[in-house]
Formats: sequence, C-alpha cells, structure tokens
Amino acid sequence: MRQRELKVPIVAWAKDGYIDFSGRKRVNYDVIQEKILELREKFRFRELAYDPHNAQSVANSLEAAGVECYSLAQTTANFSEPVRLFGSALHHGKMRHGSNPVLSWAFAGTQGQTDMQGHTRPVKVKSTAKIDPIVSTLMAFARAILAPEKRPHPYARGYFVKGKDEE
Repeated sequence: MRQRELKVPIVAWAKDGYIDFSGRKRVNYDVIQEKILELREKFRFRELAYDPHNAQSVANSLEAAGVECYSLAQTTANFSEPVRLFGSALHHGKMRHGSNPVLSWAFAGTQGQTDMQGHTRPVKVKSTAKIDPIVSTLMAFARAILAPEKRPHPYARGYFVKGKDEE
C-alpha cells in the first residue's frame, strides 16, 4: 500500500478530509474533473492553473464546462518569481495553512533548485518525496501575481492557504 511506502497516514488524511483517496493505482481524470467542478461551486474560484504535461485533456473538458484554465508549465522561468514572493510572504508571516498535515509533509520534501541565472523552482528533496501540493499552491500564487485585477476575492485578507480548520 502507498501509505507504507510514503510513511505518511494517507488513510487518516482522507478520513479527516485533507485529501481524496480513490484507492486506485492509476489516476482517474474523470474523478479529478468532477472534484474540480464541485470545488468551484463551493469556493467560487475564478480560474485554474494547470501543468500542460498530462493535464491538457482535463483542462479542455473543464474549459468546456466554463472553467477559465491557464497553462503553466513547471519551468524555472514560470516559478522563479512566485517562489521568491511566496518565500517572502512566508518569512513575513503572511501565509498560513491551518495546520494542514499534507502541506506540512509536502513542504518538508521540497527544496528550491536555482539555475545559473538565479531563477528558482521547487524540486523534490529525494525521489520518493511528493511535492504536488506545494507546486499547485505555487501555481495558484503565480496566477494571483499575474492576474491581480481579479482580486480581491471577498474572503481574501492578504495571502492565505486554506486548511481544514478554516472552512
């Protein structure tokens, strides 16, 4: 089971509502699309950033359902400024995640990789690490930086990453 491999309580996190767990070995993109549409109704998000690698089909379907989607490849050029500004927001106490254990776990497995031009992107500390929650947070943060005219959201007060206890 994945839980033993990763040495984290996946089943407990699913039971507590931090993750959705299908129990399958392969990704079911239809389930992901349904969940995104459900969350759009709940949180009224305005747009979605996605990595075109393995997600273009889902993005096309979501756009057909009325979700504004933006391609954001996981490159150093795309992540450098969001990583820098996100790090500054963390340093100045402008970010909180409501004690979300999945984000805490993902942060612990993430480090910055800087290229020769000084641009930084998130990478795994080791090959078994899972950094998807951090990458998706940075993608949302990048869109907020690139599309400030779409803010402020009625619930926004500075930067905020929602945790289960703040729903």
